[in-house]
Amino acid sequence: MFSHSKLKLILKILALAPSSQKESTQRVLNSFSLITIISVVLSAIFGFTLDVFGDGYIVSSLATSVVFIGLIVGHLAAVLESLVKREKHDEFFEKLYELDDFFRVKVGYTIPVASQSKKLNGKYSIITLVVFVSLLIYIGSILTHSYEGFFWHGSISVIVSRIRCIQASVYVDLFNLRFRHLNKVLKQLASSLLKPSNQMLDINLCDIDNPKRIIVIKSIYRKLYDLVTYLNDAFGWSILTFTVYFCLDFTCNCYWLILAWDDYLPSYHNHECFFTVCPIVLLMTSYCYICSECMRMSDNTKLLVQKMLVTSNNDHTNDLLNAFLMQINNQPIFIHAKMFFRVNLKLLTSVS
Repeated sequence: MFSHSKLKLILKILALAPSSQKESTQRVLNSFSLITIISVVLSAIFGFTLDVFGDGYIVSSLATSVVFIGLIVGHLAAVLESLVKREKHDEFFEKLYELDDFFRVKVGYTIPVASQSKKLNGKYSIITLVVFVSLLIYIGSILTHSYEGFFWHGSISVIVSRIRCIQASVYVDLFNLRFRHLNKVLKQLASSLLKPSNQMLDINLCDIDNPKRIIVIKSIYRKLYDLVTYLNDAFGWSILTFTVYFCLDFTCNCYWLILAWDDYLPSYHNHECFFTVCPIVLLMTSYCYICSECMRMSDNTKLLVQKMLVTSNNDHTNDLLNAFLMQINNQPIFIHAKMFFRVNLKLLTSVS
C-alpha cells in the first residue's frame, strides 16, 4: 500500500520534504536540497547543448526547448518551495491532528480517519502505479531507437513533477476528509432545527439552539481555513509552474502524436507521446477534481448556514449564524496557485 511513511520517504529522496525533528538530519536535508538545485541547473545547461530534432523540425525543436525549460523551472520551484516552506508541512499535519481532537472533544464525533486512509492508500497506489508504468514504457520505447532528446537530462525532474502533484493531491484529500465531516455535522444541525428527532446517534448535538454549538462549528471552520491557507502557501508556486509545464507538455505531445499518425514522424512517437500524455491527464484531472470537491463543500457549508438562519427562531442563534455567514464570505475556502487561478475542473477546460 502507498502509506504515509512510504510517501514521506519518497519525498525526502526527491528533496520535496526536507524537514526533520533532529537538527543534524535537518542540516543534511538542507544540504541535499541545495545539491539537488545545483544538479538540476547543471543538467539543464548540458541539456541545451543537444540538437533534439535537427534542422528540419524547427517548430518541434523550439517547442521541446520550451517544455524542457518549463520542467526545469517547475523542479527548481518545487525544491525551493519545499525547502523554504518546510515548516508549513509540519504545521499542516499538526493542525490536522488538532482538528481531529477538536471534533472528538467539542462535538463528540470521531472522524473515521483509519478507514478513509485505507481508501486513499488504494487510490494513490493505483495512480502511482499508472504513472510509473507509463514512465517505464516510455523509457522502453526510447531505448529501442537512437534517442536524442532532453529526457535523460530531465528524467528526475519528470519524476518530481509527477510526485509533487501526487503529494499536493494527498494533502487536499486529507483536508477534504475533515471538511466533509464538518458539513455532516452542519447538515445534522440544520435538520435537527426542523425536527429534533432527526438527530444522528453518532453526533452529540444536544440543546440544538445552544449558541455554544454554533461557536464550536465556527471554530472548526476557522481551523479549516487556516489549514487551506497552509496548503496554498506550501504548494502555490509548485502548482503554478507545474500546471504551466503540464499544459505545454500535453499540447506538444498531442501535436507530435498527430504528426506521427500522419507519418511525418516515426511511428515510435505514437507510444512515447501517448504514455507521456496519459499520466498528465490522470494527475491533473484527479487534482482538479478534488480541488473542485473542496469548492463544492465550501458552497454547501454556506447553503447549510443559510438554511439554518431561515429555520432558527432564536435571536441570539441568528446573530451567531449571521456572523458565521459573514465569516464564510470573508474567508472562502478554495485551492489556488498564488492567486493566479483557482484550481478546479474549469481549469482543465480553460487551458485545453
